[in-house]
Amino acid sequence: MMNKKLWIAILVLQPWLLSAQMGMPKTKIYDFSFDDSGSIWGILQDKRGVLYFTADNGLFEYDGVKFTKIEIVNPMGIAMDDDGDIYVSAYEEFGVLESDAKGKVRFKSLLPLIKDSVSLGVPRSVVVLKNLIYCISNRMILEYDKSKNSIKTYYPQEGSFFINGFVRDNALYTSGFNKGWMQIKDGEIAVAPYGDSLKSYQNGLYNTSFVRDGRNYVFAFYYLIEYFGASRPPIIKKLLSPYLSGTAIYHASPLSSNHYVLATYNGGAFLMDSSSQVVNHYTDSTGFPGRDVVHTFQDQSDNIWLAFMQGKYILAKTEPGLDLSIWNEKNGITGTIKSMIKYKGEMYIATNQNLFIIDSKGNARNYFPKHTNLYGIIQMKVNGDERLLIYGRKGIELLDPIKKVEESIYPGLKQLREITPSKSFANVLFVQDQDQFGYLEFKNKKWTYTLLEKGLLAEYVVEDQKGNLWIKDGLKRSLIRMRLTNKEGQLAIDSKEEIDTKQDLPDGVIYVTSVNDEILFLAKKGIFHLNERTGKLEPWQKLGKKYDEIVKQATMIMQAPNDGTLYFSTKPSFDINLRLYKNAQGDTIVDDKSFKRFPDIAEWAATVLDDGTVWLGGARGLIKFDPSKITKSFPSDFNCLIRQVTLNNDSILFGGGLKETDALNANLQLNYNPGNLVIHFAAPFFDSEEETQYSYQLQGGDETWSDWEKKSFKEYSYLLEGNYTFKVKAKNIYGQESKVGTISFRILPPWYRSVWAYLFYAIAFGVFIFVIVRWRTQNLHKKKKELETLVSLKTHELLEANEQLELSHEQLTESNNQLQENHKQLVDINKELETSQEELRQSNDELMAVNEYLKKAQRQLVESEKMASLGQLTAGIAHEINNPINFISGGVQALEVLQNELMESHNKSTEEIQQAKQDIQDLMNSIHNGVTRTADIIKSLRTFSSPVEGIDAHADILESIESALILTGSKIVDNGIVVEKKIEHHSRAKANSPQISQVVINLIDNSIHALKSLDGKKHISIVSFETENQIIIKVKDNGSGIPLENQPHIFEPFYTTKEVGAGTGLGLSICYAIIEKHKGSLTFVSKPGEGTEFTIALPKAETA
Repeated sequence: MMNKKLWIAILVLQPWLLSAQMGMPKTKIYDFSFDDSGSIWGILQDKRGVLYFTADNGLFEYDGVKFTKIEIVNPMGIAMDDDGDIYVSAYEEFGVLESDAKGKVRFKSLLPLIKDSVSLGVPRSVVVLKNLIYCISNRMILEYDKSKNSIKTYYPQEGSFFINGFVRDNALYTSGFNKGWMQIKDGEIAVAPYGDSLKSYQNGLYNTSFVRDGRNYVFAFYYLIEYFGASRPPIIKKLLSPYLSGTAIYHASPLSSNHYVLATYNGGAFLMDSSSQVVNHYTDSTGFPGRDVVHTFQDQSDNIWLAFMQGKYILAKTEPGLDLSIWNEKNGITGTIKSMIKYKGEMYIATNQNLFIIDSKGNARNYFPKHTNLYGIIQMKVNGDERLLIYGRKGIELLDPIKKVEESIYPGLKQLREITPSKSFANVLFVQDQDQFGYLEFKNKKWTYTLLEKGLLAEYVVEDQKGNLWIKDGLKRSLIRMRLTNKEGQLAIDSKEEIDTKQDLPDGVIYVTSVNDEILFLAKKGIFHLNERTGKLEPWQKLGKKYDEIVKQATMIMQAPNDGTLYFSTKPSFDINLRLYKNAQGDTIVDDKSFKRFPDIAEWAATVLDDGTVWLGGARGLIKFDPSKITKSFPSDFNCLIRQVTLNNDSILFGGGLKETDALNANLQLNYNPGNLVIHFAAPFFDSEEETQYSYQLQGGDETWSDWEKKSFKEYSYLLEGNYTFKVKAKNIYGQESKVGTISFRILPPWYRSVWAYLFYAIAFGVFIFVIVRWRTQNLHKKKKELETLVSLKTHELLEANEQLELSHEQLTESNNQLQENHKQLVDINKELETSQEELRQSNDELMAVNEYLKKAQRQLVESEKMASLGQLTAGIAHEINNPINFISGGVQALEVLQNELMESHNKSTEEIQQAKQDIQDLMNSIHNGVTRTADIIKSLRTFSSPVEGIDAHADILESIESALILTGSKIVDNGIVVEKKIEHHSRAKANSPQISQVVINLIDNSIHALKSLDGKKHISIVSFETENQIIIKVKDNGSGIPLENQPHIFEPFYTTKEVGAGTGLGLSICYAIIEKHKGSLTFVSKPGEGTEFTIALPKAETA
């Protein structure tokens, strides 16, 4: 008795165990209940791709955007013939869907074709056999002949009733209660071949049959009946035992992959393979809304739709493929997944909430009762044995899955960032703790820690075949190659090289990994590797130019160990979204579609196992992707449909129709300025349909297609009259574009631009022209009379004007005489100008002689060291003198031009002559200013070169500084230097003025030389002030300064830091001697890179 109870418990629990042994498939739940909750009894997809659902509260269309209700009372069965016509059975009804002239879909009853009244009851199914459509209820079967538009009725024998049916060999097969299986063929009903032998299974015969490989698969209770008609006896096989208890199969659907789906009461739905073995289970424990599934259906994109009995969520969609499995809080894994590893046939999943194990059958369980804040899990060899280590806020712990214990191997490490087992050194684990990089080593039965380098943050550590460690340093954002050596039983850094990434990768390295034993670096610009010959980081080109764009966009790369498949992320979020693999023919295939199906798990971790499966973990779950089991097809041919056209949100101009051509044939006409026109559209493609995007164009209004967007309607207002064609296309999640949906409409012109309006306008225009011509003729007669009067008046005015002209002639003669007098005056002025011009030439000759004198003085002064600085300034002085000389010469030439103009112009007025005199005077003033400027320069030069007056003379310091600035002015300007001068006294120094000028010139010249190589603003500051007994002069620049090693020698004779030929080395030495003879002092302060300041201190002259 005890054993029997245990077996019953196993039967009840087995479906749950089956679902727990697999990850959940990708699932979406729909709630489209309008009025109340209910059950779905049938699903159909028409040729356009639109889905139809028969439910307790009506028939619903789903186009990928919204559910639309078609009013039918309690519909149940639904089927479509080869022409695309859809037939529906409902409570006491049977009919067909049709659309009216506006494209609105409605139900048309076919029962009026029956002469006598009938009571159908609840017809559960509709079956199509070529032109014959069967509506099956318990009470009767209706046979609608489409070609004849007639209905024939079949009734069960007394004491029996019908239960659904299927078609084979041009016949309808159904079950007759207590009579076995029945056959309707050629208008007759009879017992089907081998029908008597199937009496035991007749009550369980629901709408659960399909044909495959020439045989009917019929399901009754939990049996599969392979039915062959009259050719041979049926084969009966029991299914799902012991997964089902006290329930039955309710519906079955074939799949495109030789699999099929079974819907059951209280057991969920089962995915069966071609040998009728369970390969997946869809129930409440695997993310579905219930266990009572009454209908299954596969759409054109291979999605499986499951209809559930009762409940708020009564519809679910999933995929039949086994390549995708999902774990989250619904089936045993919680928290954000940090890392994953396979160990002894089981997957270990580390999250921030616990460590989980998924066994070989897919069952997930906790490893610890609770263990929060895990950072990750790794596998390494310890004394030759593969061991598991977890790390987190508790440090690093060694796991023993058999004994279910963990051991803290080094409690001192609490802020771990990265741990990496060594490939080259046994029992060594590289560890990043805070900003310290070191390693743990297991020897002598204990773990010891050794610090390798402080101030290093290893975000990624990858070891190459040569034993080099490649480290991304998160502190310095740099890339390091480190080589270790074993010295006396302890590892130490043998060499460390920081790879320069600034030139090739200015944004730094994001990720470091290894592919085919080659170290690769991922950055914002793509994948790079190190060229050992040049030492530069270069783009990785192993895949060839064909895949350059993938390499440039890659932010992550992984390689499958089993077949070399490469997995890439080309997203900033590092989500794997593309793979490169070789097919059976050896061709390289780019697959990005598979990953677009994946649910958004906020991906955090990724790994590829030896068997080629890819595991992706994130904040919202775990995904297992097995590319060897991909059965998903990616159809590229789908429609984009015009679903509705409304006007002002209340008037429906087009309701969507039932055929692709309905929108093309709509021929909508709208009055002028109709208001707010809204066109709704949808693409019946059901892979993540919420991500479908649309682009549209209104021909006649838009020049180009719109940008892609998810919005599924377009509004138009204030359209002008004319013919318009609205086109729309869709783009699914795989980037595939649909066929273009089209609808045309015409906006009529306003009444005032109609044909009758234009006829009225023509008549009115003719009348208007007649009136205008009549009025214009009368007006011309009137104008003629007025013109005659005007001609008489104008003749009189012309006579008076003639008299006035004669008077003007006399006045002009008098003006001519005056002009002749003015001409004589101009001749006299010209003579005066010639005299002035001769005087100017003489002045110019004198200035040229002065210039020759200065050049001769230059040669004499250079010979004396005292005047060496003046020799260096002579070119600038000559330039300063040439400027006014050139100005004087230009003035003379201008005077010549004015003279010529005055000589040639005899008709100039008195005002013009006076203006010429003013111009001559202005030129004379300018020439005088040039002569004055030259005199000032000569005066400064004479002051500088005059004989020594004696040390006890009274020197004007301001005059000495001004002379020095005049003589160095050209060099100052040429070097772009700004001079700031500040004299804060009027006292005189007891000194010789020429010698003081010589010292100041020398100091200024040195400052100019120091500023030549300076980039940026250049300044020389000259300040003079007095103390109680002294006059102080400071000369300061912001040049490069005097090097510290040169400062003790600058006053030594013949010591110079200038280039050869630029200085003699006597300047500062002579300056120092001059100031010393004056009983003064010459000092300096200089800081390299900041500038130099010289200070002259002279005794004050005694006041009288």
